[in-house]
Amino acid sequence: MSKHIVAAISSHGLGHLAQIAPIINAMYRQSVAGQRPAFTLQVRAQLSQDVLRERIEAPFTCCGTSDDFGMVMHDALRVNLTQSLATYAKLHQHWSEHTERVASELASHQAQALIADTPYLTVAAAKALGIPSVAICSLNWADILHECVRQCPGALEDAGLSHTRFEQIIDQIHNAYASADLILQPAPAMPSRRLPVKAIDPLMQAPQEADRAALLTSIAQHTGRHYQAQDVWIVLTSMGGLDLPLNPGNWPRHAYGRELLYLMPAAMAGAWPHTAPFALESMSFAHMMASCDLVLTKPGYGMFVEATACAKPIVLLARPQWPESRYLIQWLDQHNRALEITDQQMASGEFAWALEHLLRTTPGVPKRFDGANQAAHAIFETLWSSQH
Repeated sequence: MSKHIVAAISSHGLGHLAQIAPIINAMYRQSVAGQRPAFTLQVRAQLSQDVLRERIEAPFTCCGTSDDFGMVMHDALRVNLTQSLATYAKLHQHWSEHTERVASELASHQAQALIADTPYLTVAAAKALGIPSVAICSLNWADILHECVRQCPGALEDAGLSHTRFEQIIDQIHNAYASADLILQPAPAMPSRRLPVKAIDPLMQAPQEADRAALLTSIAQHTGRHYQAQDVWIVLTSMGGLDLPLNPGNWPRHAYGRELLYLMPAAMAGAWPHTAPFALESMSFAHMMASCDLVLTKPGYGMFVEATACAKPIVLLARPQWPESRYLIQWLDQHNRALEITDQQMASGEFAWALEHLLRTTPGVPKRFDGANQAAHAIFETLWSSQH
């Protein structure tokens, strides 16, 4: 029996899309092969359809809204905790009304099941509507918020929140997540304090074949600069969809006799001779990942797992305020080659040592993780056997 599934995706960066898309793709392939029931799909996310279609293979309609902001950020590295708390307080002040509103929207789209990464409001709305749901949570916002406040307790007073009211909000968030029929926790994950989770392997987009010549051709088409493969190191530079002011003008430009070329979002690239903008219309991000030499990023799920799958070493920008960081880095240290730099080193360009060290190390071995198939199996079993 076919079901109409809504996939709800957090708007906090691109890591949540990087997790849920491989699951949807595994479900779609199994369904098309006749191994699993058919389903139709609506994606509920504040992401462009181009970004969604680059990663999601299944046909879908799009509802351009998100029920989840995650955390308010000053930039890709720093949480605006006071504003985050104020936003959560406003949401939970009228929690029942918001739950009913989202449930009504799901009903209007004829939703019969929900998969969510990681908007807990949508999970609560599915419960209110009486449809089954599965949450995908390598982190959950209750634990992120709790740890941020532990690090900076004065933010509660700045946001006008009592400790009692804060704990009530945390309880509501936990209860919303717990209302899901199943909670999947893909590695690498921030341990959940209270939620019952089913651990699965990492979630990854299937790596593409490296095509360095095609990547260099794409760069030439968009910059007018022509490189020979043996004359340049390509450094894929991304902060996982979050903004971070960068000054590439100070960055290292050569290593071991080759030019360094930083491939990065157009808004960050500027007009420097050693940067080039992404050209996603001519080459997908997965192809760029497979064809680069090294990755420059912050701690984040999608970039860490996808770089590791492609055996690309990582220069990572320290993100000490983000509670998930240490768990991601612990996993990365076990599965890939990485070195950490500070934001001061990034700004001043004093990180040639990290680039050179990683470029001269023995290349790693590409890895395959089966989390998407594990998740697809669990989701089919849960959504089609539910008694809702």
